[in-house]
Amino acid sequence: MSPKTGRITISSGQSQSSPLKVISETLVGIYMPAAWDAADLEFSASPDGTVYHEVQDIGSPLRVTAAAGQYIPLDFTKFVGIAYLKVISRAGGSPVNQTAERALTPVFRTLG
Repeated sequence: MSPKTGRITISSGQSQSSPLKVISETLVGIYMPAAWDAADLEFSASPDGTVYHEVQDIGSPLRVTAAAGQYIPLDFTKFVGIAYLKVISRAGGSPVNQTAERALTPVFRTLG
């Protein structure tokens, strides 16, 4: 089955994206925009789109190194079961507000 893509937007002056409804898909990668204020990515997840929780990786926030114009493959096992997802730009544990709207392109697959 071919992967599907979506759109995650971080508004200008913000460090956290709008929520993306994932439901039956699993995140497997992200295409970064050509312009990106230097920051890594962290994630928050929700079962209902209302209350969000930090996505953890062995007791620490799941963090991936990010840079402008790259494709970041992700370990899909870290994202199984997420119904709604937000992406957060951070550096050294502090939020990094993006200086313009940034559109990230998530890549999903249906498992099974």
